[in-house]
Amino acid sequence: TPLSYHRRVHPQSPSTPGRERHLAADVVLAVVLGALTLLATVHMEVDVASDRAADWLAGCCAMVAAIGLALWRTAPSVGCALALLGTWTFTVGRFPGGPIYVLAAFTIYGLAVTLPRRQAYSMAVAISTVFFLTSLVARRAVQWNDLLFVAWPFVAVLVADVVRGQRERRVEAQRRAELDAERQRAEERLALARDLH
Repeated sequence: TPLSYHRRVHPQSPSTPGRERHLAADVVLAVVLGALTLLATVHMEVDVASDRAADWLAGCCAMVAAIGLALWRTAPSVGCALALLGTWTFTVGRFPGGPIYVLAAFTIYGLAVTLPRRQAYSMAVAISTVFFLTSLVARRAVQWNDLLFVAWPFVAVLVADVVRGQRERRVEAQRRAELDAERQRAEERLALARDLH
């Protein structure tokens, strides 16, 4: 299960002070990136007739995605759901593509790194499909940047896969070191017992 996988890859959960520090750092990151996203979204130019200029709804979507980003480490499932909700609404609103998708990518990474590989890549397939179809229905046209809806979830999951692999190798190396140390202690006890005998 995802819970047992998380416990195996992360044998010790962070302490409460550690979680609070992570949350504080993530809130600062979310405020900064959220403000930049909001600023960039407001000034995004409309290049095609199927898009519309950013308005209050686009700003609300960016804020929701930023709130999700603030939770990407301490509550990855909730953070990812909020960011995807804001980003999906942004896509439904036919606003020109912008950095809001970067915020969602961070949260996808935060969730994917806690999941087994198969589930993480299945999640990427589902997100890509939903966003591509949403853009297609909302705009009633296929644009070149619709390919980004296929790319950005997979990029986030791929990065998570690399980080997950590094963590698994560290855990395995630590386990082997503990086994070697235990075997060495057992051999020393056996040698001592033989000497005493």
